[in-house]
Amino acid sequence: MDHRLQRIAGLASLVLGVSLVCHAALAATQAGAAAVEVQPSPGRFLFWTPAEQRFGYRNMERIFPTHVVSRGTAAVSELPRAKDEPAVNFVDNGRSVDTATFMRDTNVEGLLVIDHGRVLLERYGPDLTANDRWTSWSVAKSITSTLLGAAIQEGFIHSIEDPVTRYLPELSGRATHKGLADYLSEKIWSRTGMAREAVWALDARGSELSGCCLSMTLEDFGRFGLFFMNGGRAGGQQVLPANWVSEATTGLFGAIRQILATASSRGSARTRRIRPSVSSARPCTSTRVMNCW
Repeated sequence: MDHRLQRIAGLASLVLGVSLVCHAALAATQAGAAAVEVQPSPGRFLFWTPAEQRFGYRNMERIFPTHVVSRGTAAVSELPRAKDEPAVNFVDNGRSVDTATFMRDTNVEGLLVIDHGRVLLERYGPDLTANDRWTSWSVAKSITSTLLGAAIQEGFIHSIEDPVTRYLPELSGRATHKGLADYLSEKIWSRTGMAREAVWALDARGSELSGCCLSMTLEDFGRFGLFFMNGGRAGGQQVLPANWVSEATTGLFGAIRQILATASSRGSARTRRIRPSVSSARPCTSTRVMNCW
């Protein structure tokens, strides 16, 4: 792995660890709440109580209509692991905090840290096991955009700069003629040794929610991260364009800084966008395939 790919690997590891911590923290219980599970109403999804979250985020397929992302028949790919788990300790307001204390204090249900392809740390809270799925939020957007790369690699889509009008007749059936769950299974899930089927919640039209609600195990979050970190190769084939990963990560932090500056000055960042390989944010339009958040 050359120096540039090592930097990308480090970035991917950081993003994976931070994303999973933030995602689990949002979904976990409030401090001191009683560990009582309640099956929630789907209509109150954004307003579930902590008790409803504990059950709902782990059992989305029992609450919402979903499509299964098949893992196929490949053997489970064991995650490479570091020889020793790092001893994490820091001082917060004069109190020594280790990993277990951090997870308890911040109500984290799952924590996975991968560095340069090896699992450094994997921990679970009281309401999650290694075999349980947990739903995603914006991680689903990253997976959806990765499938766009796969569609470009296959020639279904010519470029992220293509006008949407080129594909308008296909929008009801998608440019690949496959749903997101089936396409994710075909291109990634069945080729990377995932431990379990994933499930993807559907909208009112019966299509997968491309920006939310894709449920998988914590380790399968990690396996997807490794697929991306390794340049988009799976099953001995190049699933993504050769430069997709580097372009998707080049200038990322510069773009984020500019978007935050725009949000601060204008009160909202929703009129801006991040594009792969571009370190500046540009106004959203409705004429490009990959354009707005």
